[in-house]
Amino acid sequence: MELLQVLQQVLMLIEHQIQQQQLIMYLIILVGALLLDLCVGEYPTRLHPTVWIGRVISLFKSRLKHGSKVREYVNGLIFAVALVVVVYLLAYNALSILEANSIAMMIIASILLLKSTFAIRAMEEHANVVINSLMRNDIAGARYSVSMIVGRDTSSLDEEHILSATIESIGESTVDGITAPLFYYALFGVAGALAYRAINTLDSM
Repeated sequence: MELLQVLQQVLMLIEHQIQQQQLIMYLIILVGALLLDLCVGEYPTRLHPTVWIGRVISLFKSRLKHGSKVREYVNGLIFAVALVVVVYLLAYNALSILEANSIAMMIIASILLLKSTFAIRAMEEHANVVINSLMRNDIAGARYSVSMIVGRDTSSLDEEHILSATIESIGESTVDGITAPLFYYALFGVAGALAYRAINTLDSM
């Protein structure tokens, strides 16, 4: 009995150490991704995983059309579920393979992938362009700039409504582009954050 108790304590200690190591690794990846975003901003289009996901959606979107609305709905549902699962599995398996060979490479890849799921610096830059235009009394320029971050006609907006649209866009982007990806990262890791990004991209298209 004493031997069993000792073994249980050893196993609990090992499990605790593993959990601590995993937590530290999660934090390293998170901090690394945040710093990378603040330093470099958005990736070039050709290197952005979200852009790749969008291109896949665009490729299949027209092929999912059908004369029957029910069939079209089913096609879309199957495609959406399949896309999210494939994105998750690709990321999870790729990172697992890297982890089995090199923890350092897995951490670097995780930082690069996680950073692609949120955009703090890009959101700030877009908002600053609008604000700077308004400070120069360049209403036309502010309208154009705000049209880049909202999904409605901005050609007739005055200064008050331009500011309102900018704040609204920042609020939406904070949820969709920052807190939500990091929430799913906390729950399901980098693969979960990418799967969320796939869902969000599907919704926007």
